[in-house]
Amino acid sequence: MIYYIYHSAFAIELKKSILIFDFYKFPSNKKNEKNEFFNRFIKRADKKVYVFSTHSHPDHFNKEILTWSEMNENIKYILSDDIKIHKHKNFYFTKEDDSFELDNLKINTFGSTDLGSSFYINTENENIFHSGDLHFWHWEDDTPEEEKTMYDAYILQLQKIKRLDRIDIAFVPVDPRLGVNTLEGVELFYKILEPKIIIPMHFSDDYSKMKAFIDKFKNIDDVNVIEITDSMEKILE
Repeated sequence: MIYYIYHSAFAIELKKSILIFDFYKFPSNKKNEKNEFFNRFIKRADKKVYVFSTHSHPDHFNKEILTWSEMNENIKYILSDDIKIHKHKNFYFTKEDDSFELDNLKINTFGSTDLGSSFYINTENENIFHSGDLHFWHWEDDTPEEEKTMYDAYILQLQKIKRLDRIDIAFVPVDPRLGVNTLEGVELFYKILEPKIIIPMHFSDDYSKMKAFIDKFKNIDDVNVIEITDSMEKILE
């Protein structure tokens, strides 16, 4: 089950574990649902809980997540090493091109075209990729040189990711601030990596490109693209 929190933050509940990615904040119109979220995902003694942060940008990392260990002392945090906080036995700091195992998780980290890392996790026979800020950040006012530099950096990372196994679930930016270029990055991601499921992220409260995103892939049988219409909701069973 996949639950959308807000912006680039998601919770994935599997049979043995819960994975939470890039918590930023609870949306202002859903703050009354915080306790339900904590009971549903954080205060769980029957499953292992892992919290990931791809980098230190405030829309991907909030120190509030560290207080969650007061509700569940067994939470483990996998954090990009550009996040400068105190050390703790349950904190695991990562950098680009790391590969390690943590309990029943196999974790590979890849680079970003901005800051920090992106995460590829294999667990319970699922391969999950969270892009963080790895994306083709092609702004409308970029020069041709800026566009080429960003394109080459993005393709380099996608080609590295391709060496691993399939991707079952991919969280990929669909950021409307990019204007006419909004879907370029996710198109390239699918063309090279062919994930089974693509879940859009990094759009905050702006759902304006969601229909275009769905329409872009509607005639492709081999991929399931998920439409998100609101925060703090289950989006996939």
